[in-house]
Amino acid sequence: MQRTFKKVKVTQVGLIEHQLAGILAKFDYNRKDRTLLAYIYLYGTEARAKMVEDKLSMSRGSIDNYISKYRKDKVVVGTGVETRLNPEIPIINEPFIQTIQYEMA
Repeated sequence: MQRTFKKVKVTQVGLIEHQLAGILAKFDYNRKDRTLLAYIYLYGTEARAKMVEDKLSMSRGSIDNYISKYRKDKVVVGTGVETRLNPEIPIINEPFIQTIQYEMA
């Protein structure tokens, strides 16, 4: 079996988005969903304001609609300032090495 190594530089949000793509694969979430969830994880009580500031959404009402969807899926828990990513979702918030083994179908 041949081995390859590739070093990838990502932002903190990108690192979390990448993990969420695999962890939440059973949901029909797109990149925007994963970005919003990464912001919830990183910025906690300030996430909504940061999302509007970074133009991820035009209004807090729109953000609340997304969060309601995530809450129904049990990806987000809590309400208001207590809104956070479900603590059962394992996120690594530091550089790490990921090993993927590809098998031929």
